[in-house]
Amino acid sequence: VRVGTCVWTAERDGCIVVRAIDSAEVVERIMCGIHHLIWSIAHVGEHVWAGTQSGPLLIFEASSRKLLRELRGHAGGVHCLAASSKACGAFVVSGGADFKLMMWEGSARDGANALGASGPLGGGGGGGGGALKKMYAGHSGAVRAVCVLGLSVWTGSDDKSVRVWDGAYGLWNLSSEPCAATLVGHTAPVLALLPHVDCVLSASADGAVRQWKVGGNHECLKEVALHAGPLNSLALMGGAVWVGAQ
Repeated sequence: VRVGTCVWTAERDGCIVVRAIDSAEVVERIMCGIHHLIWSIAHVGEHVWAGTQSGPLLIFEASSRKLLRELRGHAGGVHCLAASSKACGAFVVSGGADFKLMMWEGSARDGANALGASGPLGGGGGGGGGALKKMYAGHSGAVRAVCVLGLSVWTGSDDKSVRVWDGAYGLWNLSSEPCAATLVGHTAPVLALLPHVDCVLSASADGAVRQWKVGGNHECLKEVALHAGPLNSLALMGGAVWVGAQ
C-alpha cells in the first residue's frame, strides 16, 4: 500500500518492509512479533492498519512507523481491510477467516484504551480510536474482500456471495437489519471487490467478473467470463480495470 513517498509491503517472513517508491530501496523492516504473516494492509489517515494471520489487528503511526495498538476481535486471520471517509464517520472494517465483519473506530491514538486492545499498548487513557464498534455476522464462509461506499459496506466471501451491510447500524448502534442485501450468482469464492463509477465489481475464483448496481435492488448488470482461472484482484488504472488471475 502506498504511504506518502513509500510503499509498505507484507513479506513472507512476517515482516512489513517499507520501500521508497522511486528506487524500491528498503527504508525499514518492521518486525511484527508473534503474529506471523500479514494478510492485509490499509492506509488510514495518519496510520497504517495491518491484519494478521493469527487474528489481531496492528495499528502503526505512518510517519514514525511505530506500533501504536494491537486490537483483538477476530477468531481467525484478517483477510481484508477498508476505511470510510471522515464524512461518513471515519470507521475501518475488517473481514476475517472467522466469517465475521468487524467495524472499528477509524482513528488510533497512542495510549488510548479500547475494546479488544491487548498487551502493553492497550492500557492508558480513556476512549478513542480503534475501539470495536460492531460485529456483523451472516456469511457462512471467510470474508475475503471488503469495500466501503458512503455508509454501505460490501463484502465478498468464500460462501460465493456478495453482501451489502448498513454502516449506520454499527456507527449508531441501530436496531435495524444490518444486512441490506445478499447478492448471488458467483459459483466460487468472491475474492475481490472494486467500486467503479455507480457500480461495484466483484471478481471470483469462478473466473468471472460481475458488475452490481449500487442502488435499488443491487441487481447484476453484467457478467464477464475471462477464462483465466481464479480471479483474485481488481485495480482501477486510468479508465481501465485490471484483473489479476491466480
